[in-house]
This record gives sequence, structure tokens and C-alpha cells, in this order.
Amino acid sequence: MKKITGAAVLCILLLACAANADRGQIWPVPMRWSEDAQKGIILSNGEEQVLILSTVLQAEISSPVLEFIPFPSEPKVFPVEGDPFGAAEKLLFSKDVKTETHGLWRNGGGSGPSGEGIPPVAVTWEGKIGPHEITVIRIDDPAGFSDWVSGFFARMEIPVEADLSHVISIAGDYTERGYRYFVFHLVHAGPDAGLVDPLAYRFASGSLYYPLKTSNIVRGTGIIDLVLLLPGSLGLRRDPASWEDVDIRHIVGTTHSEAAGSPWNSGWTLSSSSKVESGEILQIYPEAEDFFGPGSKIYLQALRYYGELYFSDDLDIRLEGIPPYARKLLVAYEIPGESLIESSGRAFDAIKGLWTKEEILDMIEAFGKKRPEWVFPKGVEECVSNEQFFREKTKKQ
Repeated sequence: MKKITGAAVLCILLLACAANADRGQIWPVPMRWSEDAQKGIILSNGEEQVLILSTVLQAEISSPVLEFIPFPSEPKVFPVEGDPFGAAEKLLFSKDVKTETHGLWRNGGGSGPSGEGIPPVAVTWEGKIGPHEITVIRIDDPAGFSDWVSGFFARMEIPVEADLSHVISIAGDYTERGYRYFVFHLVHAGPDAGLVDPLAYRFASGSLYYPLKTSNIVRGTGIIDLVLLLPGSLGLRRDPASWEDVDIRHIVGTTHSEAAGSPWNSGWTLSSSSKVESGEILQIYPEAEDFFGPGSKIYLQALRYYGELYFSDDLDIRLEGIPPYARKLLVAYEIPGESLIESSGRAFDAIKGLWTKEEILDMIEAFGKKRPEWVFPKGVEECVSNEQFFREKTKKQ
């Protein structure tokens, strides 16, 4: 079994141990353990995000494991009913969301000291959610973090003789970048791998956020599968100066150059996207209709990473200005404003096979409000210029 850690959590095995400084590992006793699979579902309405997480943990011996997840704002934690990951998988299949046949390629908030009388670490919520033992904390001074963690272990009556200096450095990295809130989740690993019951975290964020740098504690090789439900699609924004896709540039830029293996292979793949209605995702998130609001555009997409879990940055992709239309694969894209197909009929036929009627209407609406960085497929300009012809055609779909 390879040593593997998940992408969104810092896992500390809580027994007397020694730190392996070259890998950033804190082990209880000589043993091997893994977190072979990590799945996440991210829902964002542009102002708030819901992150649904679950992992598969396995170890040679039974041991408690402390998961530690950083957040940009105070999260609300709640249980997830049913099988959201199974529902997401079925939706991806039914909407014909396609994955890239190759990986994405590379091209070519500070904090001040805490004030007098402010506790270095404050517990903002603590309790049990079903079988889960959850503590939400706010870190105002990373220097006090070590004492708080030691006190937490003591209250749980778990003996620890670990050097937490590497843990403190990770916490300090997040707090220096403006991340103050952390969720601690005590789970148990053992020889029989099992899916940890999923929990959801809802928090304020104008970006698509997913913590990756916590994986640098242990590294190893693994898979990250993320299902995205966003107000638009990633992979459709170009930098006018370089023509690089700004979303893909950020995604591949999260991977440390040593983990990429080659300067051109990032380990990431980004799928096509398809429009969904809020009622179609109630089995994933029962509050979806209220979360997105009436008439909201929601696009389903998948993002996967496979490789060494060693990152130089987290996923933190701004959603303001995300293109509110579909991304389809195997379709040529150009900078908006260029005339690409002479015939309106041929333009429609090129699009009809991949886009649904609702997706085409969204694309035409967006074309009328287009931003310089948005990228559209061939044929949209001609369809828009002959909108009556287009609408007559779509009535037959």
C-alpha cells in the first residue's frame, strides 16, 4: 500500500510518534495508512459555497485520525442525507458530461498580530453531528495553535508525543493568506477501508475554493474527483494578452512542478459542462432550489486530478464573470467577434449536436452581453445574427 493523503484534509494519527521531516509526516507507530479516494461536490451561487466531502480511510492498525480543513470564512457544518455522490454520478451520466481525453497542459491577504486580550484560538462551534465529532475554530494567532491542539488531544484522552512544528507551519501558511477558520473532524481508520460518512460545509465565498496544500503534509499519489455545480462553466475565459485560458492556467498552476513530472503535464482534467435545473440536484443537495434561487443558471462540470499530491496553491478560482453557458469538447473556440462560418444553417448544425435548446439560448444571451475574455464556439455569431431562423429550428428539438 502506498502512503497517500487526501487533498482537502490534514490527517494526524494520534498516538506517540516521531515526525518524518522530509515528507512532512506525523506517524503514531511504524505503520502504513492511506486515503485512497477523495470525492468532493462543490455548489456555488457566486456568493456562497457548499462543499460536500467524503473520504476512504485505511490503516494497518485501528487508530483515531484527526481531519483538519481550512476555510476562508466561518463554515456551517451539517450532515448529508442519502447518497449525494451516487446521485451526482448518475447526473453526470444523464447529462453526457465528457472528460478530456488528455490532461490539462501548462502554457509557456496578510494578517497582523492579534490584539491584547484576544484568544489565539477561539472555538466557534463544537458538538456531535450523528457519529461525527466536530469542532470549528478561529485562529487569530498561529503561535497559540500548538497549545490548543495539545489541549484538544488531552481532552480526548489521547496521548501524543508528536512534533507539531510542520502542522503549525501549514496553519500559519493559511492564516497568512487570510484563512482563519478550521474544522476539526475526529474519525477512525483501520485495516478495513471504509467510506467516511459525508459532511457538508456551507460558507461565504465568491470563488470556487478547495484546499490542496494541506496534502503537502504527507504527499503520496492519489485521485481527487470534484463535481462542480456553478453559475457558469470553467475553461472558457481567455487572457486577452496571451490567449491562455485563465481558469485552466490557475488549475494547472496549483500543481507543484516536482509533482507534475513534466513541465507540460499537470495531472488535471476538466470535463465539458451541461446545464441543469435546481430540481434535478435535490438528491445531491436538498436545499438547492433556495441556494441557487429561481431562474438561476446552473452548470454541471467535473474536475479530476491524478498524480502526486503535492501542490503549490489551493483551488481558488474567482466566479465573478464566469461565462454563463456550456463548455463542450471537440469544438473549435475562437476569440469573440470573429466571423467563422458563412452559413447560418451550417452554424446551427455545428452546434445543435452538442448543445441542448436551453444551452443554446443561454449562449445567445451571453453573446449579446459578451465580455472580451469570454470564448465562444464557431457559429454563434451567425446564429445570433439570424435569431429567428435559429428559434424556428430549436422548436423541433
